[in-house]
Amino acid sequence: MKEYPIMFTAEMVRAILDGRKTQTRRCGDRWAKVRPGDRMWVKETWCWCWKCARLNDPEWYHSHDEDDPSIQLDKCGVKYAADSNNAFETCDPMNPKTRKEEFKWQPSIFMPRWASRITLEVVGNRSERVHDISREDCIAEGCPSQDWYRVNGGPEKWFMVLWCNINGKKPGRSWADNPLVHAIEFKRVKP
Repeated sequence: MKEYPIMFTAEMVRAILDGRKTQTRRCGDRWAKVRPGDRMWVKETWCWCWKCARLNDPEWYHSHDEDDPSIQLDKCGVKYAADSNNAFETCDPMNPKTRKEEFKWQPSIFMPRWASRITLEVVGNRSERVHDISREDCIAEGCPSQDWYRVNGGPEKWFMVLWCNINGKKPGRSWADNPLVHAIEFKRVKP
């Protein structure tokens, strides 16, 4: 079993947490090696309370490894852009030592493994052209609801808009390019 990091938007994280998203499509050769049984840890937009992490204390900061899970003990918590869980009730935003950097959102690309709250187990991986996605697979990609797609043109249109929003300006990955993708099916691993 191998572990891979995988980035998701806040909207797609909510769909995973709601149980609506069980598939993702990704471009690139790196996804071809992902096999059933492998795990993917989700990287999402996040922040932590800088006061509690004591990152302004150089002696403390330089004596700890960023990926050391024990660092969490010194934090009020991690907050995720996809939801309002893990609010920093114990932090003091009036403290002048912490005000300037507290609650700074970090892009998903910078999320360390210890801060990830979602692990996915791969159950399938196949290659196909992005236009070959079925209606059922569009729904498994996290389409909001039947009511939404009845009004807005179906799950296929929803998926096309999602794809264009994420990949539209990337050469060779736009909807019009109809790129080869890896359709990865997964299930959420419960903690």
